[in-house]
Amino acid sequence: MTRRLVIFALSAVTFAVAPQALKAADEDALCSLGNETLHGNYMSRATGTIVNVGSITVVGRSVFDGKGNVVNPHTVSVNGVISATIEIGAYTVNSDCTGSVIATDGAHYNFVITPDGGRFDWIAIVPGWVVSGTAIRLTSRLEDEEETGALCPLGNKTLHGNYMSRATGTIVGVGPITAVGRIAYDGNGTFVNPYTVSVNGVISPATKIGPYTVNSDCIGSVVATDGAHYNFLITPEGSRFDWIDTDPGRVFSGTAIRLTRRLEDD
Repeated sequence: MTRRLVIFALSAVTFAVAPQALKAADEDALCSLGNETLHGNYMSRATGTIVNVGSITVVGRSVFDGKGNVVNPHTVSVNGVISATIEIGAYTVNSDCTGSVIATDGAHYNFVITPDGGRFDWIAIVPGWVVSGTAIRLTSRLEDEEETGALCPLGNKTLHGNYMSRATGTIVGVGPITAVGRIAYDGNGTFVNPYTVSVNGVISPATKIGPYTVNSDCIGSVVATDGAHYNFLITPEGSRFDWIDTDPGRVFSGTAIRLTRRLEDD
């Protein structure tokens, strides 16, 4: 009889402790918020190869609602063929900060996200695709955009100061290309970009100049005086942007980081 009472007592303790243990385990999870971890506007850039097709690069904005839904308008170059498209789908964030996306077009992606949701690295899980990228959060929550009415309300003034930029890619029919340079934006829609470029191993200095535009959704464009075209996505405070060359035959994209907040700082 005494032994049964002990067993019953231990069972009661076990049932009492179990919920607390589960709660503690949940609180100890890397990403205890689950899908809420991934919430807001993100800018993403990716590079890679589609086997038997050619090189690919993508720059775009992904909007996650914190409830498992994503919308991703982006610009992509596949072997030099440029297109703008929108991908939508469902996502899941696990407690260990790994996650997955299944798009309605059948594409699958796996990712790992930081616990605060500020950044995630992703890889395409599509046979024949060798593609991966990084996404940086633009706003902490979708409500941040609703409060101001725009992600980048300053327009062209968002992009103001000196930036360092690095890019890699391919010119179809020519060979690989990489470039490093400094870009000065005046906050009024004009830029100057001295840089060093290597095209298939031929090194040369060059300078691009021209106008630029930053839209209220933080998406922008550049048209250089030499005829080159670029699209970009910038953070609301203007500290970083990802860009993509939108001229046919070029699979070329890069990232720029601000060196000085304003040209006056230099």
